[in-house]
Amino acid sequence: MGSDASATICFGLPFNEDFVFPWDDGAEDWWIDVIHAYKPPFKLFDEQGRYIDGKTPPQKQIHEYYDHRQAFQEKHPLPVAFVYSGSDESSIPILAVPSSVIKTSWDDPAEIGAHIFAPINAEELQKYKEFCMVYLGIVAEPKWYLSAYYG
Repeated sequence: MGSDASATICFGLPFNEDFVFPWDDGAEDWWIDVIHAYKPPFKLFDEQGRYIDGKTPPQKQIHEYYDHRQAFQEKHPLPVAFVYSGSDESSIPILAVPSSVIKTSWDDPAEIGAHIFAPINAEELQKYKEFCMVYLGIVAEPKWYLSAYYG
């Protein structure tokens, strides 16, 4: 089993590792399924997550099912991105404005310049702040952060 190291620059807010977010497993699924009430075009799986009647449907139907969800996600993008600082054993989540995230691995340097500290897109920043207020109950005053993650 290997490990990897990465560094990230982003505009956002760090949270304590024990902060309780309003989603259980994944923010993207919560955003699409709960907040935007996504409904698939037809049922593909039963309550146990298996194909209905145990029969694999035609590939065309499977593609249609997943393409429908993908198109819905593209119309309703999650207005935050997750960046982690620390390691697999202990990490601090940073909720970032998506377009501000610049990431690099230990062997892949990223060129940076003054352009990354230019003002964040006002509409994207507003959506980020609304997300923080409505779903996390906090007034967001994001800042630039440099973080490292080893895992």
